[in-house]
Amino acid sequence: MALLADRTVVYEMVRQANPQRWSKQTCHWSYVDHVNLTPETPKLKEADAYKEAA
Repeated sequence: MALLADRTVVYEMVRQANPQRWSKQTCHWSYVDHVNLTPETPKLKEADAYKEAA
């Protein structure tokens, strides 16, 4: 997490040194604890109806 903190400081310093180059804020460099690579998708009623008809 120290790397992310250092990266935040570096990007802010560069942004302050040349503000014309930056149209928006810098990236959000916070630590993400949990990531879903394949989130659950909701079932479609049409798909269930197709299975019942078959």
